[in-house]
Amino acid sequence: MRARGPEKASDGDGKPAGEPAPSVPPSPLADAANAFLAHLADAREASAHTLRAYRHELDRLLGWLAREAPDAADPRTLDARTLRAFVLDRAGATPAPAPRTVARAVASLRAFGRYLAASGRAE
Repeated sequence: MRARGPEKASDGDGKPAGEPAPSVPPSPLADAANAFLAHLADAREASAHTLRAYRHELDRLLGWLAREAPDAADPRTLDARTLRAFVLDRAGATPAPAPRTVARAVASLRAFGRYLAASGRAE
């Protein structure tokens, strides 16, 4: 019996978990999100579930920014006020998301923010 190697993380649609959703417009922030997810997959060995959850939240953020704050689509211009507005908008959606869903969004954004700062992509 052959030993199986580590399976590639997937979003469930056959694409690797680090690939952007087609609805997310290209931007420096989208590039940073892709690099962050690749970092999670490679250096941090994040699970496929974690990668899928973080990709989902980052795609939501990028879509929201494209509509609500297009000037913040660059890692250097993204600030806490804008992220707070995104989380409040997400929490106030109808139907209201479960508290765990909002907590997951906050955790994803915190990890992404730490990555941006550590990688020198944000100030």
